[in-house]
Amino acid sequence: MEEQDRNYEVPITEQEHIEEDLFLDDVQWMDVELDKNWLDPTEHYVRPKYTLSYKGVPFAPLGGIHGLTGQPGHGKTFTFTQLMVAILKGEWYDLRYELRREIPEPKVLYIDTEMEKGNTQLVMLRVYQMMDWPAYTQQDRFKILWLREEVKAEDRWKKTLKAIHDMKPTVVFLDGLIDVVGDFNDNKECQTIIYQCMKTASHYGISMWCLLHENPGSEKMVGHAGSFLERKATDVLKTKKDKGATDVIFSVEQKKARSRDLDKWQFVIDDDEKHYGHPRILSTEPVKKDQPGVMTKEDIMNAVSCIGTEQNVSFTKLRDKVRNHVGVGSDKAREIIYRATQLGILIENNKLYSANPVDLFEVKDEQLPF
Repeated sequence: MEEQDRNYEVPITEQEHIEEDLFLDDVQWMDVELDKNWLDPTEHYVRPKYTLSYKGVPFAPLGGIHGLTGQPGHGKTFTFTQLMVAILKGEWYDLRYELRREIPEPKVLYIDTEMEKGNTQLVMLRVYQMMDWPAYTQQDRFKILWLREEVKAEDRWKKTLKAIHDMKPTVVFLDGLIDVVGDFNDNKECQTIIYQCMKTASHYGISMWCLLHENPGSEKMVGHAGSFLERKATDVLKTKKDKGATDVIFSVEQKKARSRDLDKWQFVIDDDEKHYGHPRILSTEPVKKDQPGVMTKEDIMNAVSCIGTEQNVSFTKLRDKVRNHVGVGSDKAREIIYRATQLGILIENNKLYSANPVDLFEVKDEQLPF
C-alpha cells in the first residue's frame, strides 16, 4: 500500500519543459521582438521599381544591390559608363532608364577606389562627352568620389556611406567593392559589408552596383566577398574582352537574374579627337523587312538622307532634321540616328555626323542630252 501512495515524477514531461526553456539559450532568442518582421498579408503588393531595362527586360531595382564582374582590364568600367549614361540621359542604344515619371532627374554617384586620378578624370570626361555636357563644369546629377589615396578600407567605406548620405543619389556605382573590405577572405567581415550594402540600398531606396573582379583563370568572384555578393545581388553582369584580328569587342552577359534574363550585348570603344574613347553598342539583331513596325535599312537611309553632303553635323541639329524629314518624335529620331551609325550609313566622330561616304546623299543635277 505504501508503494501505491508514493508520488513519482514523470521524467519525459519534465525533460520536455526544461528543453523548451533552455533550447539554444546562449543565443538569447527569447528576448527579441518580432512585431516589425511579420509580413502583413493585407499590405498591397508593390512592383519593384526597376532603374534600367535592356531591350525591354527590366533589371536593377531600387533597394537592391547588383554585381559587375570580369577579369582585370576587360572593360568593366566601360560597362558602368554605359549604365550611368543610360540613367542620366534616359537611354543609351537599347539600355533605357525606367523611372522617368517617378524620378525624372536621376542622380548618379560613381565611386572609384583604385584608379589613378587621370583615369578617373577620363571616366568623368567620357560621361560628360556622351551627355553633351560642357567639360570641366559642375553637374549636380553626376558626381565622382575618388578614394584611391585612402589607406584603410574602413575609411573608404565610411566615406562611401557619407557620400551617399550627402548626395542622396538614385544609383551608386562602387568601383570596386574589394577596396572597402579589409580582408576579402574573412568570412565574417565580408558578410557584414554585404549586409551593410543591402541595408544602405533599402534605407535610402537606391540602386547600388558593386564591382568585384573574378579570380585569375576562374569565373568566380574573388573571396568570400564574391560568394556573398553573388548570393545577395538581384543581378550580376559580367564583361569580357575578345581580341579579334582587327577589332577588340567587349561582351556583357548576365550571370545571375532574380527576374527575367537579359540578352547579351556587345560594344566597341570608338576613338575621338580628344581620345577620351566612348563605348558604342553593336547591333545584334538583323532587320526583318516583314516585321511590323521595324524600319528596314532603306527606311533608315531615307530618314537620314536629310543630312545631304553636310559634314560634322551636331547630334542636336541632325536629330531635328530627321524629326522634320520623317515626322517623328525626338526619341525615334535619336533611335534612327543610332541605327544609321550602326549600319555604317553615318559616321559619328565626337558627336558630329557625316554621311558614309560624304557624297552618299548628293543630289546630282539631271544632265540635258544636248
